[in-house]
Amino acid sequence: KCHICGHSGRKREDLETHMLESHGKVEYKCNSCNFLAKSLKNLRRHQLGHQRMHECKYCDYVTPKKDSLLRHKVKHTGEKPFVCGQCNKTFARKGDLKQHELRHAGIKTAMCHVCGDTFFKNYELVHHIQAKHDGLKLYKCDQCTFETAYFHSLVTHGRAYHTGERPYKCDFEGCNYGSANKSQLNVHKRKHTGEKPFKCTMCNYASADNAGLRKHVRKHSSLRPYKCNMCDFDTKHSFLLRKHMETAHNVMT
Repeated sequence: KCHICGHSGRKREDLETHMLESHGKVEYKCNSCNFLAKSLKNLRRHQLGHQRMHECKYCDYVTPKKDSLLRHKVKHTGEKPFVCGQCNKTFARKGDLKQHELRHAGIKTAMCHVCGDTFFKNYELVHHIQAKHDGLKLYKCDQCTFETAYFHSLVTHGRAYHTGERPYKCDFEGCNYGSANKSQLNVHKRKHTGEKPFKCTMCNYASADNAGLRKHVRKHSSLRPYKCNMCDFDTKHSFLLRKHMETAHNVMT
């Protein structure tokens, strides 16, 4: 609906055409305040400021959508109480089960709001947006050029590079450690407890964090994931690739 004269259009393109022809400009008005944006992307970015943020109690994940938080928390709890009656597949949320059941019926429900393509699952839509529409990075840092598709990544970036904020404090006596996100704090606290929850399935090795486990697993594998883009050199370790780039190609990374 046009915020200037009240004209309404069935499609966004119709409204934009009307505004250009009748008013000489295209503007999008926030329905919560008087803010005017020159693009739909900027309007959506602005509207995030009106939304209540939901925080994960297990890590630093933050989102304006409660459903997104519930879906995220499954990564920590592993709970999947909703069962498909046709194939017995389990889901964490009732909405995910309903979407899955529509797939059995051949109905695509996830639609791209940019081009109108439809998909069976939301992750297929996300991959489509990232590949075809440059990821639609709605969240932009107002102090540098950093952009991201995820609000919690923007929050963590701001703390790490601009504000220096360390809101998550270690509660062990005598320790002054603080971190920008909950995940870092959880890893740090394992230094006090000795907990090593990330275990290798091929030997008795255990690590306090996932990064340590990934590094260890390479010892069991023939995979060499770090590859030079200037020659055929490859290696299991990132530091060896950096050293190779400096010595063989005089490239600092």
